[in-house]
Amino acid sequence: MGNGGTERKGWKGAIARLLPGPIESYMRRTVREWRGSAERRYYVASDLRHRFPSGLEVRIESRAEWLIFNDIFVERSYDAPIKAALRATNGTGPLQVLDLGANVGYFTVRVLDEAVRQHPEGFPVEVHLVEASGKLCRKLESRLGRPARPEVRLQIIHGLVGKREGEGVLYESDYHIGNSLTPDPGARKSIVPYVDLTGVKPGAGPIHLLKCDIEGAEEEFLASYPELLDRVAVGVIELHHLRCDTKRCIRLLEERGLVLHSLQDTPWFHELWFDRRQAATDGAVGWQES
Repeated sequence: MGNGGTERKGWKGAIARLLPGPIESYMRRTVREWRGSAERRYYVASDLRHRFPSGLEVRIESRAEWLIFNDIFVERSYDAPIKAALRATNGTGPLQVLDLGANVGYFTVRVLDEAVRQHPEGFPVEVHLVEASGKLCRKLESRLGRPARPEVRLQIIHGLVGKREGEGVLYESDYHIGNSLTPDPGARKSIVPYVDLTGVKPGAGPIHLLKCDIEGAEEEFLASYPELLDRVAVGVIELHHLRCDTKRCIRLLEERGLVLHSLQDTPWFHELWFDRRQAATDGAVGWQES
């Protein structure tokens, strides 16, 4: 039994050859959920958490969260755009943040932590977090629903990002950093409505910091919201080579007058940040198309 002309090998290939498609998909999903449940019990029992000097705390309850924690808080992959966005407020605030693909909220926590580090006396921050997974939205509510600092305002919105209206099929699993609109026979499927972002942050005011990590829907988002991009001072985006036209995404960003800086480029994705200045800062590498 072939798969796109290439025979599948190993135990997965044996299952595919012996079982009809629906049964194979069910078994894959069952095995994945069992492994995810066992892994989650291990992490929860370990009670992994970290409290920062700012007083903010994060919990780690899965391998996926452990990977995100290291990316954001150990490698500090997003520090350059976060610091640039804080400078863009001219120290007056409030810092306006749009977090698309919020996941478990670590990016937002890093933003708040840096704001407190730079302004220990208090600095107003307003964050709109958009997340497609209802399960992750509930986790966001439990972890961030009651901000510890009175000058912080958070809005958590459940929905897909890309189109301005309609709905799509979200494929999700316990390894939630891979949730996407790309069909996955081993994932759970749910119908999720699209969010019109013009209603999330209305008006013509600035968006000091945009984060976009929506697993392949970024091209659709960039094409749908040119006027929103015109309000963005600083942003960071992950472009997925196999799920969208990354060169078109880059053109759409540059057409809005944004200067691009590369963070990392892999065979699967290109992570970059952008602003409206003419020189890279904080050690970032200026964008050059290969």
